Formats: sequence, structure tokens, C-alpha cells
Amino acid sequence: MINGLVLSKNRASQLRLLLESIKLNANNFFSEINIVYTFSDEKYKEGYEKLKSEKILKNLIWKEEENFVQDFLDSLQSCKTKYICGIVDDCIFYKRVPLSSGQVCSIIDSDDNIFCFSLRLGLNTYIQNHITQTYMPLWTIENPLPPSRNLSSEDMLLRRGYAESPSCLAWNWSERNWTSNYGYPISLDGHIYRSEEMYKLSSSIKNGEQGINNLRHWESQLAKNIIHMTQKVKMASFKQSCVVCSANNCVQDPPMVSGAIHPFSEQKLNDMYLNDGVIDIEQMEIEFQNINSAHTEFSFRFKRL
Repeated sequence: MINGLVLSKNRASQLRLLLESIKLNANNFFSEINIVYTFSDEKYKEGYEKLKSEKILKNLIWKEEENFVQDFLDSLQSCKTKYICGIVDDCIFYKRVPLSSGQVCSIIDSDDNIFCFSLRLGLNTYIQNHITQTYMPLWTIENPLPPSRNLSSEDMLLRRGYAESPSCLAWNWSERNWTSNYGYPISLDGHIYRSEEMYKLSSSIKNGEQGINNLRHWESQLAKNIIHMTQKVKMASFKQSCVVCSANNCVQDPPMVSGAIHPFSEQKLNDMYLNDGVIDIEQMEIEFQNINSAHTEFSFRFKRL
């Protein structure tokens, strides 16, 4: 139904946490999970080889990156499922996904105006920036959430037998501030897209005047132009997010602000992993209780393999 596409660089330890979280909270959600990974030295490569040998999930397909743009586009083009979910290696499925992948696909299929289904957003993710604590909720006094009964069909997805479990939302992202997560439909940290559509959109900017050369560049180019590239103006999500991105470090170029609260360098985490020290998802459960942002920083807890 849905394939996962994970991009990873130098973060075998955090990727391991992601895979463990999928096994715990989304074990049968993805048909396959394609992992495109790269590393800057042999120690990081050792981390990935160690992770491969653990075989945490059975449906993993590993691909060592040779050329980001081509490998990324090939992964989209060769996707065997109608839908693909972009995931980065510092994502965590912090709570159980409430519906099956088939049910999520049916929700997207029910409305041609849905551009993506976000696993990282919900009514709980009202903090835009976890460092500055910028408040930017989906629903405000001026735009209140419809009452639980007599729901607006424009804002709630209650079709094709879904009315008995109304746990999803939909909104017009083009009417939101583009600096808000709710007005930003381009992201690979837990967004589900139509595979063919995302391939065509990505190919179009690859072949444009500026082209793309890395993940940040892909996201910025597509985000800047997406309003002119599609007529699908809705995003959808569960009422409560189930994916969060832990910004404890940054491996992207140019770098983003990270590790401001709980810094854990990718090198330190990799060295610990090579010495059998891994992030313990079970000890982190208490930190998952009050997620209010799509991005945060966790105080990692560790155990020995």
C-alpha cells in the first residue's frame, strides 16, 4: 500500500532508533522501506554495516548513495506502491499509528485535492519552533475546530466508512502562512505522497534552470514553487501526530539549528553504537507523553546491546 523512503547520512544510531520505533508502532504499515544512506568516513560506514547485520525489520532494502539526485529520483520512480512516505533518519514513530496503511490510502483516494498526508502534524503540534516556542496552532479562535458532531465536510474526512472513527483532519495549506508547518506541504519527515506525482514534481525541478543537488536544495526548490505546480491544496493528518523529528544534531548542508537543548553529535552516537551502546526507546516513553511540535530534542537514554 505504502512504501517508506528513508534518507540517512552518518546516523546509523538514530536510524536504528527509527527502525525500532517503526517495529514498535508501525510494524505493518509499510510494504517496503527503502534506505538510501551515505557516510563521510569508514567509522560511519561501520555503523551502517552493524545496523544491517541486526536485521531489525524484514522489509528493508538498503542502497548506498552514489549520486543523491539520481538515487533519490530512482527510488521514487521504482516505487512499487501508489504511495510513498518520506522519512529522515532522525524521525521517531513515537506512538502507534492509529490506522492501517490501507485505511490511510483510502482517505487520500477519497479526495483528489489532498496533496499529502502528514504523520508529523495534528492538533497537538501547535508549537512551530521548539527552541523559541513559537505558537502557531492549526485551529484558532478566528478559525475554530468544528464541533465533534455535524462536522464540516471541508475540514474533516468522514467518507467511505470512516465516519465511525473520525480521527483525521484536512485543511487548505495554500491559505496558511508558508512559514507554518500547516502551510508547508513539502517535507520528508513523515509525509505521504502519491509516488508518481512526487517523481514528476521532483524531476521537473531537477531539469529546471537551477536544478537540485542535495536534500535541502530539493526541499527549498519544491517548496518555493509548489503553489504553482499543483492544484491539490489540501493536507491531511491524524488528529494527533505519531511521528516527531528529534533535532539533536544536523548532518545537512547548509546546517540547520540543532542541538540547542540536548546536543548529541552524530560522531558521539556512532562511536557509542560501534561499542554496543544504543538509544533505548523504552526508557524514552515518558518523553513522548506531551509532544507539541513536529520537531523537538530528546534527552536520549541508552542501553547496552
